[in-house]
Amino acid sequence: MTQVLLAPGKAGFAQLRYTQAGNYPECTQAPAAGFRVYPPEDTASLFIPQQYTACSNTNINLLTVQAFQAG
Repeated sequence: MTQVLLAPGKAGFAQLRYTQAGNYPECTQAPAAGFRVYPPEDTASLFIPQQYTACSNTNINLLTVQAFQAG
């Protein structure tokens, strides 16, 4: 694991990729209100409101997150 150190006031990011639930015939689509994220080295989550269509089939992964980077 590579450590990312940010100076005070600087920002970082992690790219989130979302695949459309409609691409999967075996997916039962369901509305989702947003994303729950955990900042690095934090145990408290943040909720980011973003309406999108989710999939109730837990074998289908619609989201992928890349490594955190300095911005």
